[in-house]
Amino acid sequence: NAHNFPLDLAALEAPSING
Repeated sequence: NAHNFPLDLAALEAPSING
């Protein structure tokens, strides 16, 4: 999601969020 790149990056940097 280019418009939500900050959120996508945060999710990638936080494994706990991904599970």
